[in-house]
Amino acid sequence: LFPSPHEALRAHRKGVRALLTLRLHNELKHLRKSLALTGDLRLWASAFGGARALEAALADKVLHELFEKDIRTKASFEGAVEEVRTRILPLGQAMVRRATPPIRALYETTELIRSLAGANRGNGPVLSYLAELRDALARLLPADFLIRFGEERLTHVGRYLRALAFRAERGAAHLEKAREREREIAPFARWHEKALQDLRDDATDAKRQALEAFGWLIEEYKVSLFAQELKTAVPVSSKRLEAAMGEIGRML
Repeated sequence: LFPSPHEALRAHRKGVRALLTLRLHNELKHLRKSLALTGDLRLWASAFGGARALEAALADKVLHELFEKDIRTKASFEGAVEEVRTRILPLGQAMVRRATPPIRALYETTELIRSLAGANRGNGPVLSYLAELRDALARLLPADFLIRFGEERLTHVGRYLRALAFRAERGAAHLEKAREREREIAPFARWHEKALQDLRDDATDAKRQALEAFGWLIEEYKVSLFAQELKTAVPVSSKRLEAAMGEIGRML
């Protein structure tokens, strides 16, 4: 038994995924062969943990999308087998195309930070700053980014990654100015982190979505402070963030 219907359904879908994986074993072998990275994408994947890590993320997205179903009968299961069989390879290739821009942005920003670190050997404060930005990169593009983020969100994530490149370059040249701008962000980031930590396991989707949207609004605020030339997707300011905190606080 599970403590909530939501958790029970999630576990059931995982079970269906396991059964479909067994049934469609041969098709999944072909999928993994088709996802073998080559050329630039193989190089860019080095910033994501390597080609195998990205290939695994691509395959996981396909299984999540096609195999995690709420199926309760044998007839429904057999129907699902036939329905997804022909969609596996096309979806895999579509996910490669979707993943390519953010993976490239991750690689380019990672390499820039590496270059800046090399140019600032012996400058402890700058190296510490660049290390913080490396951690921020990993948070922007986690291992399950294809499952977490839709196509439109990934477009924005690519922009946030490019904004981090601006932030690294300008911070290395004018560290105190960068730290001053970070102090403007810090109260909102701390509030968001604590709200996520305090969120109950049985919290409604509306609460979770509100906190997720607030996190993205913080990223837009960073763009407005550090990389204005990339432009924000929505109007953003400290006042707007404070207003959003109030609304979400009343909801929580």
